[in-house]
Amino acid sequence: MQVITAEKVAATFGPDDKFTGTAWIMVMLKSPIGVNVYSVFFEPKARTAWHSHPGGQILLVTSGKGRVVRFDDTGVHAFEIRPGDTVHIAPNEKHWHGAAPDNFLTHIAITPHSGGKSTDWMQKVGDDEYNQPVT
Repeated sequence: MQVITAEKVAATFGPDDKFTGTAWIMVMLKSPIGVNVYSVFFEPKARTAWHSHPGGQILLVTSGKGRVVRFDDTGVHAFEIRPGDTVHIAPNEKHWHGAAPDNFLTHIAITPHSGGKSTDWMQKVGDDEYNQPVT
């Protein structure tokens, strides 16, 4: 058993090549069994770059309001997310997530590894992509 106290978990800024706007990332767990758990806080309009996860991902929305957007063969699909929502992202599904234009967002991200890898990062999300309507 391992207990990781809150004092040992420091927040760092989301790197500029993977985030637009200001986001803080707290590594809650980097597990030897191949699962990473992060708490991520986004300021309004902040978001990740497009990315995918070989092992998929689960987002647990804890506060604020945001959006999650996926891309597939039928186009781009944008969804609003709020506290209590759970988002299941399929393995290798191209997507991004972040805060609403007028609100912050905090979520817990649970990301299993697959083939020794957790994330494949792609291009940043432009303002036109960010500003598309959400359902």
